[in-house]
Amino acid sequence: MSTGPTPPQSGPLLSPDGKWVWDGTQWQPIAHRETLFPSWQAITVEPAAPVAVQAPPRVATAPTPALFQPIDPALFPSAQEAAPPPWRREAKGTGVNWYLYFIAGVMGIVIILVVLNSVFPLWLYLPGPKPADAPAAAKASPIPPVAHRSDFARADHFVSGVLPPQMATLTQDLTPVSQSCNRQLTIICQNDISTARPEVKTVLSVMDANPVPQCIAAPVAKLRADLATIDAALTAADKAYNDNQASELVPAIATYSRAASHLGADVTALTPTMKATCDPTVTGP
Repeated sequence: MSTGPTPPQSGPLLSPDGKWVWDGTQWQPIAHRETLFPSWQAITVEPAAPVAVQAPPRVATAPTPALFQPIDPALFPSAQEAAPPPWRREAKGTGVNWYLYFIAGVMGIVIILVVLNSVFPLWLYLPGPKPADAPAAAKASPIPPVAHRSDFARADHFVSGVLPPQMATLTQDLTPVSQSCNRQLTIICQNDISTARPEVKTVLSVMDANPVPQCIAAPVAKLRADLATIDAALTAADKAYNDNQASELVPAIATYSRAASHLGADVTALTPTMKATCDPTVTGP
């Protein structure tokens, strides 16, 4: 009768403790060999307490000369010829430098043109209409000498000799002003005003430079007052152009028109006054 464990009804033929095997009729013990050295699995080692181990200081040692071999430069390309690594990409230009160069070039051209224009007026060579030249200073017409020594002779010298050439030139300059100037600021009107103003001042200076007999003093004073009014009106009209104000031009032209309409009557009144009031008696040596 076997002393082993209970025979298995089914399942493996090895006992749970691994010491018996069923041969079909009874349990047979499994022989075990004792080895000289115990199995490593049966050895239990208690872990030792951790001990801080300080690493020894590293001592730099010089490389052994024998480990380095000379390199032939001909076998390797230079650093400049070596291709860049694939992960390094060439930086692409943003175009900012091109704009800076363009702006700097334009500024340089503008500076050169400004300098040249200060020496030679370049705008004269541009196409298109050019502004009218500044009117030349008006020159007084030649005055015939006095032929007689009487009030009538002196009055006739002033009425027939001094005024006619001056008034003829003045009428030619004032007629365009009366025709072109209205309520609008136009270049034609401005040019006509600039031409007439010097001639009005010339006539006034000629009248002041020649003595006037007392017999015609009143009509001459009336003529001079109208000329002075025309001069002031033209000055105000020129100022309106400088200020670019049409509201200033309208009253200036209205004042000019009233004074200019009296010039013909003022000049015509001199001859009958001279014949009626001036003494033809010769005086002096």
